[in-house]
Amino acid sequence: MLLRRITHHVKDQNWFAVFVDFLIVVVGVFIGLQVQEWAIEQDRKKDEIAYLERLNDEIKQLIELRKPYDEFRPLIISVASEAYKKIFSDDDTISFTDRECRSMVWISETFRTIPPSELPTITELLASGRLETISSESLRIEILNYIQEVNKARDYIYATQGKKSLITEKYPEMFTLMIIDLDNFTKSEGITLGAQCDVEKMRNNHNFRNSLTKNLDLYQSYYRRGIKPLSQKLAELSEAIDIELDTVKKVGEQ
Repeated sequence: MLLRRITHHVKDQNWFAVFVDFLIVVVGVFIGLQVQEWAIEQDRKKDEIAYLERLNDEIKQLIELRKPYDEFRPLIISVASEAYKKIFSDDDTISFTDRECRSMVWISETFRTIPPSELPTITELLASGRLETISSESLRIEILNYIQEVNKARDYIYATQGKKSLITEKYPEMFTLMIIDLDNFTKSEGITLGAQCDVEKMRNNHNFRNSLTKNLDLYQSYYRRGIKPLSQKLAELSEAIDIELDTVKKVGEQ
């Protein structure tokens, strides 16, 4: 209909009417595009809130899964450090506690696994190229920083896993191994490895003390470089998402 009118006005050389008709077309197209952009933005905001809520839930769950690593690994280091001091002490009357003896085995032969770190929503956003759904540039940077820290931590643990000295195999005369119930110590389910130690033999064996020194250093590095920084990044990401989710929801309500 509008095209016929324009054609008719051109034939009649009614240029004012042609201009008005053309203006109606331009304004109509502009309004249509604006409505379309508004609808697209509304859909994006809905997707953003959905992604942020999913990510928020996943992070809370992951923090809980990482708690045994964040809490138990420093405890092992603390107990093993006490045993280490006693081995290098000049006091011949000092003896190990059960925990101190076990801790030397733990830092040397177990408990250097890779903590959970995956967040499925981030994996989905990156794989689908939809990270831009998150409107906050600073939050997108936080997400990428977290992924970078995940890779750094995993690479470090992989690179150092084979460097520890298996002291119970290398120095079998110094340890008597057993399976014990650790519920009272770790507050976790199941049974695990325990040990009894010969303090005098440990103190008098130079090679053993070197091996123990190396293992304690590696275990401390495992926690400080493979666990702690990633847990800190996760906490920072959790805080950033809480703030952004609150902001996005308030904007959507306006």
